[in-house]
Amino acid sequence: LFYLDEVTSDQSKPTGIGFTIECQPMTGASDEDMTRLLTLFQMLPEHSAIQVLTYGSPNIDAFLNAHSATQTARGDTPMGQLFQALADKQVNFLQTATTKTIHTGFPIRLRTYRVVMSVILQNIDFGNARQLDDVATLKGAVITSLKSSGLYQRTWTADELIDWVKDM
Repeated sequence: LFYLDEVTSDQSKPTGIGFTIECQPMTGASDEDMTRLLTLFQMLPEHSAIQVLTYGSPNIDAFLNAHSATQTARGDTPMGQLFQALADKQVNFLQTATTKTIHTGFPIRLRTYRVVMSVILQNIDFGNARQLDDVATLKGAVITSLKSSGLYQRTWTADELIDWVKDM
């Protein structure tokens, strides 16, 4: 959990508490999926804010590095060298596809898609341990709901959220 504050002149005043969760991107949803996702909104207290951000980053290095490492692991044999040479060509081809289309008539660029959900709860008394426990319980319920839908990936810290926003 992290808290938000409002800074006025030289004073800082807490205004809310929240959490951020990275989810698996979803390309479609059944009625059952929609019902499960609706429960996320229903479990939040009044005056809560939920923000879902989908971002398609052209940085696909993690995928490309994993692919290259798999081919390198084949060893320094003639076949291993062949697979590594093919992987190098594939990596170069796919890296190019992040900045321009790879085929005429196929106007798609490669991206790593990430979905981030932030929940902000207002009117929380930071001196009230019971309210803070309730927020932690709510966070757990949101995570459980996302896991049941196969959408939960991981929970972020406030610093991870700030770093990610800076990179955008």
